[in-house]
Amino acid sequence: MTGKLYGIGTGPGDPELITMKAVRILGTADVVIVPESGSDKGSIALEIADEYINSKAEIITLTFPMIDDEAEKKTNRMKNAEVIRDLVESGKTVVFLTLGDPMLYSTYIYMLELLVHSGIEIETVPGVTSFCASAAAGNTPLAKQNEELRIVPLSKDTDIARHLKDGDNVVFMKVSSDSIRLADELIKADGIMECLISSKCGRDEEFINHDINRLYDGVPYMTTVMVKIKH
Repeated sequence: MTGKLYGIGTGPGDPELITMKAVRILGTADVVIVPESGSDKGSIALEIADEYINSKAEIITLTFPMIDDEAEKKTNRMKNAEVIRDLVESGKTVVFLTLGDPMLYSTYIYMLELLVHSGIEIETVPGVTSFCASAAAGNTPLAKQNEELRIVPLSKDTDIARHLKDGDNVVFMKVSSDSIRLADELIKADGIMECLISSKCGRDEEFINHDINRLYDGVPYMTTVMVKIKH
């Protein structure tokens, strides 16, 4: 019997946003892999997918620590990839869960890179991204006609001013790491037509706001900021 690995995006938070294809596969899974950082308090991806998972499926948590040591991270990823490969080679249907879409800033990408040439069968099932769901929740178009759309993961090295100067529409992700600096740059920038702040999109605690000053209060990890600029 031949096994298979599925990378499944659960969407950002609302279980009703998970795709029909993902639901079908989850219902036949033998094993569901749940990635965690080591300091997580439960898995949001698992919460989203839980009602669709085969009741007989084995749930396995694999730890991907958020550390600075790249060599240690690589070793950890290789060990986790080996666990997944062994399960698939034993004939199991294995699902790797990830929030949002598997091909955008996900832990699944590292497993895919290590396993794609290993000889096992792999299929990736897309999911709704946080910024697409947030745009819909706020009735805010991401881009129209020939406008540019930029997706920017915020870090201490991000040149925020440059993106605001050059872009038409900018989506800042991973905002909680530097929300105060982002607020400062947004207030200084010229031509800001609209700013939408979305936290915990699709969950009971969902928060949608247009007030840049809210960024000074600090924001949850699952926060996205969408900016429309007039040049």
